[in-house]
Amino acid sequence: MEGKQPPNFSAEQERYHHLFTQHYQRIYGIVFHILRRREAAEDITQDAFVKAFQNIHQLKDP
Repeated sequence: MEGKQPPNFSAEQERYHHLFTQHYQRIYGIVFHILRRREAAEDITQDAFVKAFQNIHQLKDP
C-alpha cells in the first residue's frame, strides 16, 4: 500500500494516509490469518479503517 501521495493532500489527509500505510499490512495479515479469504480480509480491513477514521476525533490523545 506504499505509494506517492497526490501533492494536494491536506495535512489531515496526510496523517490518515500515514496511519493507513503504517498499519494496513499488519491489520490485513491478522484478519487474513483468521479468515483465510483474501477478499473478506480486504473488506474487513477497509471497514476497520473507515470506522477508525470516522471516530478518530474521540481519541483523547491521538
